[in-house]
Parts: sequence; C-alpha cells; structure tokens
Amino acid sequence: MYRRAVKPKVYVVCEDEKLCEGFEELTTCACPLMSASELAVQADKAGIADDAVSIVVPDASVYVPLEELIDFEQEIERLTKRRRKAYKKKSTVQRECFQMKNSSAKHHRQRLMKKKQSLKSIHR
Repeated sequence: MYRRAVKPKVYVVCEDEKLCEGFEELTTCACPLMSASELAVQADKAGIADDAVSIVVPDASVYVPLEELIDFEQEIERLTKRRRKAYKKKSTVQRECFQMKNSSAKHHRQRLMKKKQSLKSIHR
C-alpha cells in the first residue's frame, strides 16, 4: 500500500464535552505521534467521508479519511504490475509442466522401444 506524502487530517468524534476538551488539549502532542496534519475534535460525523477508516475507543471514535491514507492510482498501478507478474509466472509454470510431461512421455516411449527391440532379439 502506498502512502501519500501528505499527512492525513484525523477526526475525533465524542459527545462528552469534557472528553472533547481533553482531546483538544492533546492535539499538539498527538498530531506528531499519529503522523497527522491536524486533529479535529467534534461532536458528530459532519464533514467526515463515508469511506473513512474508524477506530472506536471508549466514549469516542477516531476517523481517518481513506483517500488521505492511500494513493489509489499508485495502488492500482502496483496491483496491476503484480497481476502481470503472476500471469507471467503462471504461463511459465504451465509451459514447464507441459515440457516435463512431454519429455517424460518421450522418455517412456524410448524405454518401451528398447524393451521391445530386446524382446524381438530374444524371440529370434
């Protein structure tokens, strides 16, 4: 997963006014620890994206917008490359299995031909 160079804005939602005040006091200390650009403390989910990652703690929820965590274009590019490599490896393995199967059959036929020739020489 590729992370963007931009630090995400983190939202804390809590209904308890005293708890909100405590979070606001910790903002300057908490932002560097969370690698966040900003810590927004609020009473409801207003303005928070539906796809935000949530962390539920006692009496509060912490939200980080997914778009700020992942660069979707880079992630799609990375997964596409990974899929191409997997298909390439799959076709290589299939080709090797086919070659092994054919060489094994060829070897088996040669052994049978030798046995057949040796049996012919004995019956003469």
